[in-house]
Formats: sequence, C-alpha cells, structure tokens
Amino acid sequence: LIVYTFCAEVLVKILANGLAPWNYLVGLDWKWNLFDFAIAILSFNEVTTFLFGDTGGSIMVLRLFRLARLFKLFAKVPKLRAIIMGMVAGLRAVVYITLLVFLNFYIFAIGGILFFRSNDPFHFATVPVALLTLFRASTLEDWSDIMYIAYFGCDRFTGGIYFQQSDFDGEPPTPFFSSWDEVPVKFRCTSPSAQPYLSVAFWVIFVTCSAFIMLSLFIGAVTIAMSAELQQAKLREEKRKQKAYLQQRAEEFKRSKAPSRSGRSVRLNSSLDGSQTGEVPSRDSLEHVHMDLKLRGLIFDAWQSSGMLEHPEKLLSESHREQAFVDVTEYRLGAYSRFAAMCRSTAEHQWFSAFITCCILLAGVVVGLSAQFDDTDVDHNPQSDSNLRALGSVLWYSDVAITWVFTVEMVLKILAGDTEPQQYFRSKWNLFDFAIVVCSWIPYFTSTED
Repeated sequence: LIVYTFCAEVLVKILANGLAPWNYLVGLDWKWNLFDFAIAILSFNEVTTFLFGDTGGSIMVLRLFRLARLFKLFAKVPKLRAIIMGMVAGLRAVVYITLLVFLNFYIFAIGGILFFRSNDPFHFATVPVALLTLFRASTLEDWSDIMYIAYFGCDRFTGGIYFQQSDFDGEPPTPFFSSWDEVPVKFRCTSPSAQPYLSVAFWVIFVTCSAFIMLSLFIGAVTIAMSAELQQAKLREEKRKQKAYLQQRAEEFKRSKAPSRSGRSVRLNSSLDGSQTGEVPSRDSLEHVHMDLKLRGLIFDAWQSSGMLEHPEKLLSESHREQAFVDVTEYRLGAYSRFAAMCRSTAEHQWFSAFITCCILLAGVVVGLSAQFDDTDVDHNPQSDSNLRALGSVLWYSDVAITWVFTVEMVLKILAGDTEPQQYFRSKWNLFDFAIVVCSWIPYFTSTED
C-alpha cells in the first residue's frame, strides 16, 4: 500500500506538468523528484530482481531502499531540506580544505621520514605508510605512543612493536617469532636514536594543526554554507509569499475593473499599498500608474544593485581618471628599463604562473620520492639495484632543474622593479620565496664528495 501511494504521488506530480511532463525531471526540484522516482521504482521486487539477480542480495537492497523512504522527509520539511542542502554546499567548499589538509599531511610525512625513519621504520617506512600514520595521529588514536618511540628510542620504548636481537638470546619474547631471522625488518630496532626535543615539537605542532585547526576549518565551511543556504531559503519563502500577495491583489484589481450591474463603478477595498481608494480610474490613468510603478521599480533596483546613486560624483571622477590615464611605460634607464618591463610582463603572464605551479607540484613529488629512496640506500648499499641508482640520478637532476626555475622566477620579479628592485622584498610571500630559493642552494654548495 505504501509503495503504491508513493507511485501515485510520482504520477500526480508528472501529470501536474500538463503538456510538459519532462519538467518533473528537469525542473527546479529535479534532484528531489529523481530521488523520489528512484525510491518508488526500486521498491518493487521485480525491479530489484532484474537489476541484482534472484539472490539474497536483492532482498537486502530492497530492504535498504524501503528504509530510504525515510529520507523523503527531507523534501517534505522545508527547514530540514534547507539544512541538507547547506551540508551539500558545505561539502563543495570542503574540497579546497581537503587539499590544504593533504598538503599539511604530505609535508609532515616527508619530515617524519627524514627525522624518524631510522628509529621508527614501522610508522615511517614509506610515504603512504607515513600518511596513514599521520591520519591515525590526527584522530588522536594513540599518537602519544608514536611520539614516545621517537622520544625515548625504539630500544627503550618499543611500543609493543619493536624487537632487538638480544631479546632472542634466551626464551623468545613473543610466540609469533622463534628467532631473530624470522622478525620482519619493519619490526627490528637496529638503529635506535632518542630525539626528545624534535619529537615533541613535531607531534605537538602536527596534532594542533591537523586535529584542531583543520577540524575548525571543516566545521566553519559547513556552517557558513549552511547559513547561506538557510538565508537563501528564507529569501525564497519571502519571494513566494510576495508573489502570492501580488497575485491576490491582481485578482482583486481585475474584479474591480468589471462594472457593476447598476452601472456604477466598483470601489476597491484597498490599494496595492493597503490604503483605501476611491472609484476605479480610467484605462489611461491605470496605464499611467503602471508606468509610474515600473519606473519606481527600475530606480529601486539600480539603487540596490550598484549603490552608485549614493555617490554620483564617483562616476565623474572615475571616468575622468580613465580618460586621463595613458598606459605608456616610461623607460627611465633606457634599455635596462625596457628589459625590466619585459621581465615584469613575463613574470605576470598567466602561462608563466601556470608553469611555476606545475613546477611546485613536481617539486613536491621529487622531494617525496627522494625521501623514500634516499641517497644513502642508493649510493652506499652494494646490493642496490641499478634502477634505484638511475632513479636517484633523475631525482637529483630534477631537483637542480626545479631550483633553477625558482631562481629565475625570483630574479625576474626583482628585475621587474626597474629602478626600485627593493619592492620585491616588501611582500611577505616574496620573502618566503627568497628564503626557499636560498635554502635550496645551500646543500649543493656545502655537500662534500667522498
């Protein structure tokens, strides 16, 4: 009975569109209509058997879709519907926050591999493993145990994970491994090192950023989107009420235009603004009133949209400045100024900015691969594979090329200042880029060859 009731509802809504029944699936409420249509169709045993086969799984899917009828409340309750739409809008904004969270995880994963892998290979063996470890820590699930392994060293605080060769001199410490040779590499504590200060700073900063700040960003994005959706729902409701009121007044106006049987003009109960009026005016007067109302509406819309009517002198001043402005570059130092202008146009070009963005992403990949396949394993291990050696060379040359690209970008921005190159250092982001470039060149000048 309930299934046929929902099917009847769908059929009535389709027939309500008259000669355009497709509006049921393409109209304003097409998402909720499509959801209702799917719920109604998939509630039949024949449909689920045809789609999922005559197995127990089809019965489970059928029960699931019957339970999904409860979600129809979202379409029936306007406030609940607005909240759901706000959550969906918030999830769209969460995409950019997710990118920020991933960038945060990736940076800390590389740092964890560089700082703690020798002492804690179980949690920081590779980049994916390090990311999973950080995700676990961001949920506040035993993150202190991971910190204590780096704080005391894997020999003093095993965390229930690590074993040393001396543990197998007598009775095996665990029933899973009878000898040291059976212990996997990731469970072996071969290079213990205590890093109390670094581990505390690393984990406190990471947990604070990921578990508290990033979570606040998620909540803020969803809350703002939900508030905006509720405000839009309120505006739509007000427009609906205003439209209904205007339609009602239009019907009263049409009835008032018809002359009474006695030949006398019909008096209006109230005008458009609610005040009492006299006899119905002539057609010319009505057209004059209609044009007056239309002109007032146009003026009101212009006033609300641009706000320029409040300060009309701005229009004159802006047009005056546009006429007085002449886009001609003044070359004070001749050829050098021309070269500076060329550097400025290159640095501000959209294709150059896109190229720098690609280089930034490539630099992140190179650093991640370099941390996972570090030079010590490639160069000093006699059993290292030739492919790893080739990969190490490719990563090294790629890092050098990317460093040169960032250096060229910095030089172009400095030269773009023409006679005032110090303008480059007035921006905090430029200072950050300058520090990154300088620090990137230091290892190449300080490294020594054996």
